[in-house]
Amino acid sequence: MLWYYTIASLFSDVLGYILKRQGIQRGLKGNIYILVEFFFVSFFYKQHLLKKATLFYTILSAFTLTFAIITLCQPGSVNEFNTYGTSIFSFVYIVYGIAGMYVLLREQKVLYLERSLLFWANVAFILYASGNFLIML
Repeated sequence: MLWYYTIASLFSDVLGYILKRQGIQRGLKGNIYILVEFFFVSFFYKQHLLKKATLFYTILSAFTLTFAIITLCQPGSVNEFNTYGTSIFSFVYIVYGIAGMYVLLREQKVLYLERSLLFWANVAFILYASGNFLIML
């Protein structure tokens, strides 16, 4: 699932470059990208963390997406980048990362932690989301 996230990021960057060269506003593209990013990251963590808690995952995703869409649809903000939604998504990524670290410590399925995909994904998302959260806040 993380490869789809990487492909979506590449597509977003190429599209942003093309729109910039043509002088078209890129706020809506960024807003769509953060929604797609949230979908991929949440689906990745659902596979690794929330195997049994499907209702919790559904409620968390619905609440977060509703907040992002409400802040996106305010008058005059459709073509502007949604920093409030991005900061909320980043906060959820930080929570996902901490929960992933907790699962790694609790289950202890891997003998060497540096060989675990979930460990490196947690580290990457915590670093990315903490920097993004502070910038977009």
